Amino acid sequence: MCYIGVSNNFGKTGQELLDEIELMKKWIDVASKMGIPMIRAFGSWIPEGESEESAWPRLVASTKEVADYGKSKGVYVGLHNHNHGCIPATGEQVIRLLDDVDNPYYTHILDTGQYRGSPGASFGERGKEDPQWNFYGSIETSAPRAVHVRAKIYRIASGVEKWLDYDRIMPIIKNVGFKVGYRSCSKDKTNWTNLCGPISQCVSAVIIN
Repeated sequence: MCYIGVSNNFGKTGQELLDEIELMKKWIDVASKMGIPMIRAFGSWIPEGESEESAWPRLVASTKEVADYGKSKGVYVGLHNHNHGCIPATGEQVIRLLDDVDNPYYTHILDTGQYRGSPGASFGERGKEDPQWNFYGSIETSAPRAVHVRAKIYRIASGVEKWLDYDRIMPIIKNVGFKVGYRSCSKDKTNWTNLCGPISQCVSAVIIN
């Protein structure tokens, strides 16, 4: 197992935020006992009426505490860009947060379908790219810092993914020297077609070529 997928929200305040931090520490303890090298972490969902910038220091401080705890246990904390109204939402924000936390045990899980502007992101019209955000540029920006890639698949019944352009994405992943060691299959909830065969064929073709 490469990591435990914990769901947290460092946009909360007061006791609720402290509870989120303790949740992450609990799962770091679990990972340490099980010999799992990393837990997944989200960033912050912004409370109504608050700006991203005003929430940023709280995100950094909470993440620093969790990353320090992970370091003490020998467990990495992987920042997963998961844009359902959450920050960091762009490649630039991911790099900013990684740099602000500045801990070797805080690293990056790159999700190819969840940057702001992606057809797979919740904001905007699902299934359509919002070009003002250049989500492919976000992938390229954060890929050099990634230790794990979640290569999202949304519509692939034909054998070719329709929402994301993997002819653009895979060269980015290859160019930063990322090594493919295994695959996992993730299905969109509204599209329960058997995906594992087409995914493996597509990825294998790109890597071999």
